[in-house]
Amino acid sequence: MSLVHYTFETRLPTTPELDELLASNAAHWSWGLRQAWTLLYRHGLSSVQAYAVLSRSEFSSQQVGSLLMSAQMRHAALVELKQYEVRQLALGVERRKRALAQKRRQIAALEKRQTRLRAMRDRLVPHGGQMRSQRYRQGLEELRSVERELVFCRNWVRQK
Repeated sequence: MSLVHYTFETRLPTTPELDELLASNAAHWSWGLRQAWTLLYRHGLSSVQAYAVLSRSEFSSQQVGSLLMSAQMRHAALVELKQYEVRQLALGVERRKRALAQKRRQIAALEKRQTRLRAMRDRLVPHGGQMRSQRYRQGLEELRSVERELVFCRNWVRQK
């Protein structure tokens, strides 16, 4: 039974000897790629120096070039991913700043509205044994709703 490599070649009939050869070749290429990465990005060698070191291993010059190119492409992909993540974090910070500014504007507007509603409530207070009027009750209900929303907004800002 052949090993599963998830490529077109896996559909071809192979012998156990060929399977062994493919597995050892894959291990050898994997080792070569790790070596190329180590030489270029851990030891900081130039491409020419890494090429010279890898060519002493059992790789042809084209294979060494391919390994170095593969390592450089993977590094470029990681650098691009890192830049993308940094941009996303910066956008998140910017969005949070905008949301905080908007909530603070909303808090200021609610405080203004609250003082206006309190003044209106004080004008409509029933005097001496009178029942509360409909306008007074509506104003009181609206004032309570504004106060609840104001508490919510202040808590939201405090949590951010």
